Amino acid sequence: MAREIFDDVVRTDASPAREEDSFTFLNRVATPYWARVRDFVEAAFEGYPDEHAQELRMRFRSRRWPEHIGAWWELYLYSLFGSLGFDVEVHPVLPGVTTRPDFRVHGDEGPFLVEARHVAAGVVSGHREVGRDDWVTAPLDELTHPDFMVGVRILERAPQRPRRAAVAAGVLDWLDALDADDILVRRVEDLPRFSGQAGGWRFELKAIPVKPSARGREGRKRSEGRPVRSG
Repeated sequence: MAREIFDDVVRTDASPAREEDSFTFLNRVATPYWARVRDFVEAAFEGYPDEHAQELRMRFRSRRWPEHIGAWWELYLYSLFGSLGFDVEVHPVLPGVTTRPDFRVHGDEGPFLVEARHVAAGVVSGHREVGRDDWVTAPLDELTHPDFMVGVRILERAPQRPRRAAVAAGVLDWLDALDADDILVRRVEDLPRFSGQAGGWRFELKAIPVKPSARGREGRKRSEGRPVRSG
């Protein structure tokens, strides 16, 4: 059984995350920052019990977001409790029940059970997979504007991929019509919003003005500005 989560390869691709799942990105990206993340994961996994390691490894390497992030969280908690000096028992058998919790943690004041769960914020589809939201965010990443960035919130997802041109339609014209200096003094909840629809997807953009010292020069083309999406 493989005792490493990530592939043992020479990495040369340092490009940012694109339309790919989280594990694929972590496994291929070649930068010192993400190398440290991989080192942390491998160090935590090294001490994980053999009888449960293969199952965790398979879920961590999954392209399905719920399985991948669930394995991430379990491995993190296992490492955290171990670092705090606790003994951690993985999937203990409990008398009188057929299910097993994720951990039984043993400390000076006695054992306690831990069930690892992750909670996603915002509007989440039951069929959501990492990479699908990139169908909307990736076309926005290709836009630039000298005076604004935008925050993106997905309101409704659809099974089909929208046309890139439909996602970006009207966004730069909307930003051009706004006054960055006027918006800069507004409260966050009062920032201008843009409602977009493309291929069954619905999303909302929030205009975020760039501080004056970082804006484009007067007369600068939109295409010469900064990337639009803020994250």
